[in-house]
Amino acid sequence: MPVNIMVPKDGSKYIAAMLQYMDSDTTSSNPAETWIFESKTIIVPYSTNTIWATANAAAREFPSQASIKLIYLKIINGIVYALTNIHIDGWAGVSYTINSMDPLIRKTILQFPEIKEVHFDVAPGDNREDLYKLL
Repeated sequence: MPVNIMVPKDGSKYIAAMLQYMDSDTTSSNPAETWIFESKTIIVPYSTNTIWATANAAAREFPSQASIKLIYLKIINGIVYALTNIHIDGWAGVSYTINSMDPLIRKTILQFPEIKEVHFDVAPGDNREDLYKLL
């Protein structure tokens, strides 16, 4: 099934800009907020949850040495709560990957007109500790 994800135009320059931003005192603006993103069609296995499949495709598209996958997604009143495996079980320095990858996932999910916001956290009432069993 084809899904459209959002990817940064000139991905290697985007990664470099994000790394420079995160290494700075962050007084400059976040490059992810102004970077040009473009749509890319990817074929994924059929899913009854198109938002999940699309967000997972965006996570997997991010260049990383880790195998990144969506492990949690809940929608409440147009707000998506999402986490990948590296949000839950990262490594020293994972914040660079997360801060560069999250905008791709956010911009991809916000393509859906019924979605108004994306939060990288568990939904109210859910327990983050429960996600370790999904890894």
